[in-house]
Amino acid sequence: MGCNNTKKKKLNVVFLGSESSGKTSLLYKMRLRNANPIFDPTDSFNYEIIQQKYRDVMFELHAFDLAGKKELQICWPMFYENMPVDVLCVVVHACQREKIDDVKKIYKRLTNESNLTRSMKIIVSNVDKKDQINAMSEEELRSKLDATSSIPILEIDCSTGRGLVGFYNYLYQRA
Repeated sequence: MGCNNTKKKKLNVVFLGSESSGKTSLLYKMRLRNANPIFDPTDSFNYEIIQQKYRDVMFELHAFDLAGKKELQICWPMFYENMPVDVLCVVVHACQREKIDDVKKIYKRLTNESNLTRSMKIIVSNVDKKDQINAMSEEELRSKLDATSSIPILEIDCSTGRGLVGFYNYLYQRA
């Protein structure tokens, strides 16, 4: 007779951010593990159920990747106003300095949404290993987004999955 001490935790996760920040690559790296990291821009949304065991918890993540195109951002509230969002991940490509002002507006709007006040918030800094030299540091990103120190900034290479352990560790500690 075996003893199964694995706890189960179901979470609704929403990935938001500007276009080409790495949301879809991250979603499919988490879901398929060996996903091709090259995707066309998302025209609506992607939804996947991701099951991942981390330590003694089996996470069941209902993950939504919402299109980052400016004209589609007006659709975002339809998701977070109609379902509980346990985890809000704002994905930022750390080398896209030219988009940081738009990302700051997105971040501020989302953190002030009444439907998201109870959500765990995470900033994912998508740092491509081959372009790390040009990437914004955690401190620079925090400053440019005007993010408080209570919001974690997790450095993840969305195309390779490097750094995903930090994401699961954060969920494990707080969920």
